[in-house]
Amino acid sequence: MTNGFNINRMRVVVKEGKAENLAISGRLIYCEEANKDFKIETDEGSRAVMSAGRKIRLTEPSKNLNIVNTGTGDLVCVITYGHGDVEDSAVTGELAIKPAQTINPLPPVVLTNGQVYTIPDNDTRKSLTLYADAENQGRVWLAGEKGKGIPLSAGHAHEINYFAGEVKLCGDGTGSQTVYLMEVNR
Repeated sequence: MTNGFNINRMRVVVKEGKAENLAISGRLIYCEEANKDFKIETDEGSRAVMSAGRKIRLTEPSKNLNIVNTGTGDLVCVITYGHGDVEDSAVTGELAIKPAQTINPLPPVVLTNGQVYTIPDNDTRKSLTLYADAENQGRVWLAGEKGKGIPLSAGHAHEINYFAGEVKLCGDGTGSQTVYLMEVNR
């Protein structure tokens, strides 16, 4: 799935020991498919080794991308680039899916600056989604104190999967911070 604007895909074939210069524009470079590892170089001097599934966000937009085949045989890859983001939904390995039994909305949590709230453990929890109210003036930390863990800013959500233990939240900022919670249970 792509989010943003000017997101493009390009299939590229580079002969053994050769390089291909692409006139592209963007900050996102994502290797969707590749039959081997390869190097990239931007006109700003950034360099990286790429492989299938690797995503890089450049600090400055690039106008050219040099793809270098350092391996033996032809390199065949699919590059996604542009201004925005991509989400890879590929799953590798074995997967056993157990359907969820219930959706359990929890009461909203309202935190003041420095206040800690503990979401209790739940052995039947498959996932926990936390959403910070879009009107919040500060943020909520997914940890027991400010400045540690993952910050949840106004209007953003975070999902925790396959974790049944307790989760501590800490308010940070002026006024109160409201977090909406939803569990999916087996």
